[in-house]
Amino acid sequence: MSTLHGFEVNTRLVTSGLVLIGVGTALTAGGMGLTATAIIAGTRRWVRQLETPPRELVQLGFNRARAATGAGLSAWREAEANGAVPAVVVT
Repeated sequence: MSTLHGFEVNTRLVTSGLVLIGVGTALTAGGMGLTATAIIAGTRRWVRQLETPPRELVQLGFNRARAATGAGLSAWREAEANGAVPAVVVT
C-alpha cells in the first residue's frame, strides 16, 4: 500500500485492474480483427458472384442519371421557349 497525505491506495489492486484492462483490450482488438476479416472475405465472395461488377452498376446508374438530367433540362428549355414556364429571374 502506498500512502499520500492520508490517502491510501492498494497498489496490488490497481495493478491487477490495469492488467485486466490490458487483457480485455487485447481480446477486444483480436475479436475486432477476426470480425473484420470474416466480413471482408464474405464481401469479396459476394462481389465475385455478382453477374455485373459493382463498377459497371455505378457507371450504368450514372449514365441513367445524366440522361434523365439532360431530358429534364431539354423539356424545361422547350417549355420555357413556348411560354409554358415563366422565366426565372435571378437578382
